[in-house]
Amino acid sequence: MPDFVQDQTEFPDDYTGPVILVNLFTPKPGQVDEFIAVQTAEYRRLLGQVAGWQGNRLHRSLDGKTVVNYAVFESLTAYRAWRDDELFAEHLEGIQPLVAKAEPGLYTAALYEAGSI
Repeated sequence: MPDFVQDQTEFPDDYTGPVILVNLFTPKPGQVDEFIAVQTAEYRRLLGQVAGWQGNRLHRSLDGKTVVNYAVFESLTAYRAWRDDELFAEHLEGIQPLVAKAEPGLYTAALYEAGSI
């Protein structure tokens, strides 16, 4: 796995709900727009090919220096299968030249919701 990615597979084995991957990316200087273009192209390429992947959202910071990726997987098993899949390795190869740092974290489903987002 590339140096810019931290392995975030630690999760209770008995957890059975959805898994939310939140990743704060810091693209290399001047690469934010290209990173966003590559990421969104990857979402389109992978649509329907990743079992248990329910979707993504991508957000650019107001200062234009970071990008937050929010991905939902139906289960821990689906997330782990994605991390071990060749498609994930290909995805990393595509974004690695554009990323200075990635800070991923895994989360459970929403504990509380307000409004409709």
